[in-house]
Amino acid sequence: TKMVLATLVTSLVATLASCQQEDVRATYHQDGLASSLADFTQSIYVHLATTLETENFVFSPLGIHSALSILYMATKQDSRTQNELGVAMGKITSQKLVNSAYKGLLRSYARQNSFLYGNHIWVSNKFDVEPSYKTMITR
Repeated sequence: TKMVLATLVTSLVATLASCQQEDVRATYHQDGLASSLADFTQSIYVHLATTLETENFVFSPLGIHSALSILYMATKQDSRTQNELGVAMGKITSQKLVNSAYKGLLRSYARQNSFLYGNHIWVSNKFDVEPSYKTMITR
């Protein structure tokens, strides 16, 4: 019984450590996304404020960034498009990290009753979308 108890305790400690490690990674990704969104917001605001001919305007930095993220997730590794869209991603420097950070963000939004978030992409029937991309984006 001591051996079984020791094995159970060891297993529990390992599971808790693994969960804590995932929480730390998720927090790191969330912090990276928050920082990237803050930088992106400042950049897009300055651009709009200096190029629009109106004093008043409304924009959604989260909406624009998340739309760019969906496009970024479809880019080929080390392509020009990936590099260009990667600038908007800021400190989150890989598709895997962007995906992970947005998943965490969307989970936190789903728990809020006062905030609804949604984003969609429509593709012409003329184009085939890779199943792996569909799976990654809809998860």
